[in-house]
Amino acid sequence: MKHFISSIAFLALVFLSASLAAVQPQPFMIEVNKNEPKTIGDIKPAFLVYRNEELPKVSVQYVMKRYVKLFENAESPDVKVDALNRINNLSAKYGLGSKKLIIDEVQQSQAVLESYDKIVDSGVFYQRMDELLYQTAKALLFTGQAEESIKRLKLLIGLYPRSSLIDEARFRLAEAYFDLGDFALAGAEYKKLLAFSESDTFHQKAKFKAGWSLFRQGQYDDAAKHALESLDYHSQLRGANSILVLPEAEQDLAEDTLRLLSIVFSKRDGVADIEAIQNVAGHRDYAYLLYDSLFRFYLRQDRFEEGAKVAISYGREYGEDFYAHAMALNAIKAYNKGNFDIHEWQAKEEYIERFGISSAYWQSLDTSQRELVRPHLVTYLSELSHLYYIRMQNAAKQQKLEETEAFSARARDYYLALASTDEGAANNGDRVFLAAEARFSTGNLEDAIPLYERSAYEELPHLKSSTAGYAAIRAYDQLKGSGSGWTSQLADARVKSIENYAVSFADDPRTPDLLNILAQERFEKEQWLAAFDTSARVVMHNKVKPAVKYASALIKAHSLFNMSRFAEAELGYQEVLKLAKAGDKHALRERLAASIYRQAEQSPDKSIAAQLFLRMVDTVPESSFVSEALYAASTHFMNTAEWSRAIATLNHFREKFPRHEYTMDVDEKLVYAYEQNGELIAAAD
Repeated sequence: MKHFISSIAFLALVFLSASLAAVQPQPFMIEVNKNEPKTIGDIKPAFLVYRNEELPKVSVQYVMKRYVKLFENAESPDVKVDALNRINNLSAKYGLGSKKLIIDEVQQSQAVLESYDKIVDSGVFYQRMDELLYQTAKALLFTGQAEESIKRLKLLIGLYPRSSLIDEARFRLAEAYFDLGDFALAGAEYKKLLAFSESDTFHQKAKFKAGWSLFRQGQYDDAAKHALESLDYHSQLRGANSILVLPEAEQDLAEDTLRLLSIVFSKRDGVADIEAIQNVAGHRDYAYLLYDSLFRFYLRQDRFEEGAKVAISYGREYGEDFYAHAMALNAIKAYNKGNFDIHEWQAKEEYIERFGISSAYWQSLDTSQRELVRPHLVTYLSELSHLYYIRMQNAAKQQKLEETEAFSARARDYYLALASTDEGAANNGDRVFLAAEARFSTGNLEDAIPLYERSAYEELPHLKSSTAGYAAIRAYDQLKGSGSGWTSQLADARVKSIENYAVSFADDPRTPDLLNILAQERFEKEQWLAAFDTSARVVMHNKVKPAVKYASALIKAHSLFNMSRFAEAELGYQEVLKLAKAGDKHALRERLAASIYRQAEQSPDKSIAAQLFLRMVDTVPESSFVSEALYAASTHFMNTAEWSRAIATLNHFREKFPRHEYTMDVDEKLVYAYEQNGELIAAAD
């Protein structure tokens, strides 16, 4: 063995495994312990027994310095190795790495190899030859002499099939073949280990490396099967969405196994192959991990579209799984990173369809899960509603009617879904308003109206609340003016909408205008009381415009007159006269006169009635009712034997209307009144 020592350029204390990820670097410890041969690091030569006894009451540094001197001065190989072993153990245990307290790596390696050479050459320790062969094989592998190492391992396996080191030797032999690129032999040795080992200490790593060996030979199905079986050793991974559920020491192997599976799937049919291998395994315990690993594998290679398709496929295949939404998010991110704008928007739409609040998926979630998904729904609904609103506007400019209508409907749907998803949000009123605007702009008035009203009266107050309420009334008017589809139900709804507006936005400058229109409509329908009430509200409004106030004051007075509330009508006309233009006053004074005249007609007291007739004459002397009023007043005075008043009234009539048709009758009444009043000369005249 001495012939290869001079060729060593670098010998480290740590002997590395040839495994890709299965075996982590281990310190080269000369520890053979027949009772518990778990790993190489636990094995000690028969002549060296290290016991973890209580340390003397001195510093560790002092003890290590003593062992360094012992190593440097000892002649006996067993003493040298024992000293080195203790130095390394103490250094590892207490984390001491000072150059003064450790042995140079090359010196260590030379000492170990020389010691083993002497032991092997002496032939004294033949009872432990399996351990010596194994340690020698390991040292040879570490120094780059893989073929020599393989010979020692094969010799060990052949001569000592019952050795406690046999499993580890087989694994080391398979690793050596793997490092040499002989994957067929490596795979065969891994399989032998799996078939003949008495314990499963190396089974998981062997399955993983057997999978790699098969993959290198192009046997993808078997490679995937072995890799999947390797995952079975991690019970925590079943149904998990991350390898972080494992202890940190186990995560690397799990990650490497998933990477191997991803490479296999990428060489075959991708998602279809994932489902195929799961069918072979008879379970879907690692579905999310497999899809996620393949997705990340594609992303590392900038294969964004393929990665996105993998993520979308998971959502379609496992739509009931809570993490399906997370995988769908991956698809959106992948399309975004790859600048696949159209696909990104489509993925967002599919996300809403599959995981939105109207989906079966949403109904299956508990409260905490919903709060994890909701922010993503709100984000994408906001983006999609805005997108389709803009598309609608652009299509309208280009006069693409079908596209405009389709985009309008989509914008409405997304805005409403957004409001429902983000329930209680302060800006939901704005969202519903935009939904209404989308429909109004395409002429869908009956669709827009309830949305405007919802925005105005049902959602939380917002900056466009009054605008929405007014827009609803505008839409009613436009629908009414179109002459198509206008019904009594719509007419009633329009009235209710105006009333709602007037109550909800009482101080809005548009409120008196709307009420004035409503008052006029009610008047035209001879709904006198409703017209009066509505017009009275307009007249009293603090922001009413003069012209509107005049119009409503007139409706108010007319309504009172038509309800035979003549005294109130008189006051109403007096109020109107204060607001009227000069050209309108003659007709209004005539109405004022009529109001007083009607009061006289209604009075059961003849004397009071006569006085009212005369008040009308005094108030509106130019009225066409004056002759009738004077004649009626004189008649009432005569009936109540108030002869002096009757005489005065009749004379007033004769003077004002000398040619009136009632003149002859007035003269006769006047003669009679004089006679009854004792004025015979006046009667004779």
